[in-house]
Amino acid sequence: DELERRVTQLEDLINPAKGSSSMAMPSGSYGRFVNTATQRKIDLKTDGTFSLQTPSGLFSGTWQKTGDQIVLRATSGLTETFRVTGDGLVDSQGQRWITAKAL
Repeated sequence: DELERRVTQLEDLINPAKGSSSMAMPSGSYGRFVNTATQRKIDLKTDGTFSLQTPSGLFSGTWQKTGDQIVLRATSGLTETFRVTGDGLVDSQGQRWITAKAL
């Protein structure tokens, strides 16, 4: 799907070697959300930055919340909009990202 293609494009731009990394819950976190279907995790930090952990790497950028929308802007220039729901987020492709508990 389109979101998967864009994330793959972002992964290729930032990490062409497709290495792996891990992401612990940092202090100053606004929230962590997990897409269990794709094994991706987003950590929204209180300073307005985010980290996106994927099976092939860790990516970052800034985020902004307006109403029930959260817009992520990756350092590569790609953007993605999420809708805030009661128990997590829904991305532009309708995929659910559930709220994760702190590790």
